[in-house]
Amino acid sequence: MTGESVTISNIEKKIRDGFGSVSESIGPNLQKAGDKLKEGFEQASEGMKRIDSNRIKSSSQTFFDTLAEVFTFLLKIFAKFIGIILMITGAAGVIATTVAVISSNFIDHVHMGNSDFLWLSQASETPLWLVSLLLYFIICIPLLLLFYLGLKILITNLKSMGNVAKFTLLGVRVLSLIGIAIVGAKQSISYSEKAPVIQSKTLETINSQDTLVLSMRSNDQFAENFNRRFRNFNTGFNENGDRVVYSQGIRLLVKSTQDSVAKVKVIKTARGSSFDGAKKRASRISYSYELKDNTLLLNNHFTIPNNESQRDQGVEVTLYLPVGSTLYANENVYNYHSNDSNRFNDLLDQGMENHYLTVENGKLICNDCPRRL
Repeated sequence: MTGESVTISNIEKKIRDGFGSVSESIGPNLQKAGDKLKEGFEQASEGMKRIDSNRIKSSSQTFFDTLAEVFTFLLKIFAKFIGIILMITGAAGVIATTVAVISSNFIDHVHMGNSDFLWLSQASETPLWLVSLLLYFIICIPLLLLFYLGLKILITNLKSMGNVAKFTLLGVRVLSLIGIAIVGAKQSISYSEKAPVIQSKTLETINSQDTLVLSMRSNDQFAENFNRRFRNFNTGFNENGDRVVYSQGIRLLVKSTQDSVAKVKVIKTARGSSFDGAKKRASRISYSYELKDNTLLLNNHFTIPNNESQRDQGVEVTLYLPVGSTLYANENVYNYHSNDSNRFNDLLDQGMENHYLTVENGKLICNDCPRRL
């Protein structure tokens, strides 16, 4: 304070100037220190954020990787299960087909689906062993491939089937399909024509004043029951022990006639590739009936030669009764006259058995029924 008087104002001014110089010297340093401290906090905050983000990202990636591994494992288990099912299905199918094909050569009727080996063989006049072999290849080759596919799923490093084996199996199956198509065509042609053989005989002892008893006659050695079955042939043995091929496909019709005596008409029918062939086959059908007093006994079956091809052979028996006569039908004719009345004009309806029926023009009148039939 040289050259200035010592006063309170001068002292106050000097103090302010001192604080100002100190503030000017310290302020920038404090500002720099504050900026550095702020920058340090910001860097630390960013570092913490990066650490947390990396940790979250790593945890999320680990979770989804684990989930994917679990899903892949379950998918592999499911694939193995499918492989086992395919193997079992293929193996079971091959075994069943093999048994059926072998059995078809020893049993009269073996069915696979809708196919009857014996019927298909006889209808097409093709050896049974050839039909069986063709069907075996058609069915078994896909089953073998199914088995191989299941095995391939179970064993991932299984060696692939060679091209030679693939094309061989494909060729065999294609040839089998062509062969069975030819057999089917031959079978269809063999049924293309139908021909009848008609035999009529009058019953001189049965007139409009008589009563006729109608009954079916069975065979004690075979065809013992009274069930009608069309297009169904069975094998039996007669009283001499000889083999017999028979069918119970008999259709019975009753109609009225203006003639004075009764008449029986037998129509034998069969099919063939030509009309003449079908007619010859129908003529070889053996069927008989017998009139004993006033009882007409109709066989409940017919026979064909043992070496005859089965071509829808059938027998239709029509009994013509004069108007005014009386009919008594035994209950064993029930199944054989089960016909469409509108189609066949059959006068004898089911339920008329064991009743006395008067024949009128185009109808039968029941004489002893609780209610008129």
